[in-house]
Amino acid sequence: MKIPQRGAALVIVTILSLALGTLAVAAMTAAVASLAVASHAEEAALAFRAAEAGIETTLETGIALPPGTAPWPDAAGRASVTTWIVRDATPSGAPLQHAAVIAEGRASRSVVVRLEQGFVTTTPPTRTSWRPLPSAD
Repeated sequence: MKIPQRGAALVIVTILSLALGTLAVAAMTAAVASLAVASHAEEAALAFRAAEAGIETTLETGIALPPGTAPWPDAAGRASVTTWIVRDATPSGAPLQHAAVIAEGRASRSVVVRLEQGFVTTTPPTRTSWRPLPSAD
């Protein structure tokens, strides 16, 4: 005669299945979070490169880029840049004038990177009269 089974194996299998299911869900959640962080880091790098390209272009041309400009030809729809040229108030005729280019690179997922590059321009001194240098004789 057989001994009647009381469901002990069923309870053990159910507990093990729940434990494995919980581990699987935790692993999946960690993988999705890691993917989101990596994607955000990639978009931040793209926005940073766009801001750098905007500063470089503005310094080369001397013209600020309007909002939404693609920093390079294949970046349209992926990244954009806006630049501003800001000059400090310096006295008129000062030999050194400080200015800055501020670039704001944007990528998807609302990633914004703002960079600032300062520079100094020199103005040649104005001479009212020219006189020859003393000779070495």
